Amino acid sequence: MRWWCLLLCFPVALWAAEREVNVAIGEWSPFMGSGLPGYGPVAQLVAEAFAEVDVAVAYGFYPWKRSLLLTKQGRWHATAVWGKTPQREQDFHYSQALFSDQLILISRQSWPVQVHSLSQDFELLCHKRIAVALGSEVLQELRQLEGRGCVQLVSAADEASALEMLLKQRVDALYVNRRAGRQVLAELPAEQRQELRESDVLGYWHYYVLFSRQQPQAEQLRDLFDQGFTALQARGRVQELLAPLHLE
Repeated sequence: MRWWCLLLCFPVALWAAEREVNVAIGEWSPFMGSGLPGYGPVAQLVAEAFAEVDVAVAYGFYPWKRSLLLTKQGRWHATAVWGKTPQREQDFHYSQALFSDQLILISRQSWPVQVHSLSQDFELLCHKRIAVALGSEVLQELRQLEGRGCVQLVSAADEASALEMLLKQRVDALYVNRRAGRQVLAELPAEQRQELRESDVLGYWHYYVLFSRQQPQAEQLRDLFDQGFTALQARGRVQELLAPLHLE
């Protein structure tokens, strides 16, 4: 698959600014995508936050793992959006949290397990195969269950591929961000959707812009972004941009 860089269009006056930030992102509908208006609500939010402080944004679309690697190496200023982990904190400066979303399991209706809590219902998950899209954030409790040999986490290229694995009974459940999960469910025929169900909320994940520690101006760019983001929040623009996502 061919990946490419896309440059967001801003008013001419903004392009006269001396500062520009390169942000590596990936395809993650409905949050961001090369075919979405403004590249999606989250990409638009990042761009508008920088625009508040007269910083132009150039976006590059890559596979998610490559976006993270290129930014870690300092070849891109920043990457969006990611959860916070101790390992990443060694390589990146974090912005303010842009938004949060719920994490759930999607399983077949016939699966005789209904998980309400990873900490309390972990025995129900033992010897189960759970699909996880590459680049997805995994709750610490689930990683611990994997480390103990209780569950098997199976990598999938994306949420749609993971859902296909579930429908073909190659895995027992799909671990997913609720909004992204509902997006791929909506694309299924009605009869297939009726075969599946959502678990209770297992946890929440917060999403950030990451700035490479290999870039000497990383902290300055992070502070500028936070300044612009705070300004957008103050006048309700963040809520307006994210409203189409129906985050809970």
